[in-house]
Amino acid sequence: TVPVKHLAFAVSIEKKFAFFFLMPSYSYRLLYDVPANTHILSYENEEAPKSEIRDLSKQQTNLIALFEFTENFNMALILSQTSPFIQKTASNIWNWTLGGGHHRFTLKILHTESEELIQTKEKIQVSKAFIEYAFQF
Repeated sequence: TVPVKHLAFAVSIEKKFAFFFLMPSYSYRLLYDVPANTHILSYENEEAPKSEIRDLSKQQTNLIALFEFTENFNMALILSQTSPFIQKTASNIWNWTLGGGHHRFTLKILHTESEELIQTKEKIQVSKAFIEYAFQF
């Protein structure tokens, strides 16, 4: 872990419709005076640590959409992408509430992938799915 000076800026717009919520957002992060002979994960895609002091930036765009199909059934979709190091993430979450609100089933589908890493010559790519059950007394 290397301490670095940083600056961050984020903005989002929210819009609520009858059964739909939409929120696009953007963030910018700047790391400045990053020490030499370091590698900052998810900011850099280099073969070896850089030998000079440098500034690094990262941008991220997101889209969050929530759909309420019925009072007991809803879905969330979350998409994001970073640059200049490209990493894409998608999350899809389905919720069903049954039994007067006491039983909840959730299906979560998650996927992330990156551009090819110069060090390993491979992409980071992970997909997972989870089913959850909750009972509320």
